[in-house]
Amino acid sequence: MQTMKEADFLEPQGTLSVNGFPLPFRPLMLDSGITAYVPKGISRNPEARCWRVYMSHEDGLISQSVGDKDHASEMASLTAATNLLIDALQGRVSRFKTDCRARAQGPEKDPVIDSGHTGVLISRTASAGNKAIVVTVQQTIAPPNRPLNHSHLYVGRIPESAVLEGGAQARLNHLLRKAISIRRVYNRFRSEGGIPPTFFAIKMSLMTS
Repeated sequence: MQTMKEADFLEPQGTLSVNGFPLPFRPLMLDSGITAYVPKGISRNPEARCWRVYMSHEDGLISQSVGDKDHASEMASLTAATNLLIDALQGRVSRFKTDCRARAQGPEKDPVIDSGHTGVLISRTASAGNKAIVVTVQQTIAPPNRPLNHSHLYVGRIPESAVLEGGAQARLNHLLRKAISIRRVYNRFRSEGGIPPTFFAIKMSLMTS
């Protein structure tokens, strides 16, 4: 079985393929100031000081947290979380193997506004001369007896004046964590073969998860 070591996360990595699951790496600055390269399926919760392992497959979900308190450092817990994910993917069926529909390549991602999480968007808006950074989540809902509704769920905004004053990074991180949590609940609905009937259903599921 393939395993990762702490040193593997300190340098850019190519996409890791585990049993048909592609795991690309993205850079992430840790609280210690170290930039680690984190694989898809693993996200950081700095407030809880843990890594969140989350990956869907044909039979359900892999969902688990790996805390720093049980390891020597953030890097050690990241290593443990990655190896846990690699081990959990063994024997699972990837949707990349079963869903072979042709898809357009799509536009190239803008690194300035790309959140790194599918369905979580960062945009810049202006209204009446007031500019702001806005975080939204792409959602599809299925209202009873009505067509599917493809739209964006508003999460929050940061006025450009606040960005200029400083301290906006913590606020942006908070909005992104909230948006990622909402998208995670939405993905759970889809992985179970359904579509949420309302945005309220997503919010209520988030509160009880």
